[in-house]
Amino acid sequence: MLPRLKNLNKLVFERKNGINKKVVFSPNTDGNHFLSLHLYEGVPGEEIKLDTEVGDEIIVVINGSLKVNINDIEYHIKKDMSILLPSGRSYQLIIEGGEPLKAFVIGCEQCLLANEQKKEYELIKG
Repeated sequence: MLPRLKNLNKLVFERKNGINKKVVFSPNTDGNHFLSLHLYEGVPGEEIKLDTEVGDEIIVVINGSLKVNINDIEYHIKKDMSILLPSGRSYQLIIEGGEPLKAFVIGCEQCLLANEQKKEYELIKG
């Protein structure tokens, strides 16, 4: 696979799970093997509904601040901070503070290990 360049200003936002998201790179859209990179943007008060991630994700806040609830524990992530969302944990994201949020989300949804965990999660979930 050849290196790919993308201009973030030319990507289109999609509204997903309560927040604006641009897919920068993804195995589903670019054919790379493992990693996905998304750009999230939103205004204070917006939230991502309760979800459970299969495969670890890292959120890096570039602007604004974010309250992250993981299994009923709150974390406050501000500009220039990051958080690891562990696989299999329920989480909710709420944009807080007075500034709009801009954050990158890096994940490995197609990793071999994540795929194995997804199979286990689906068996447990029934």
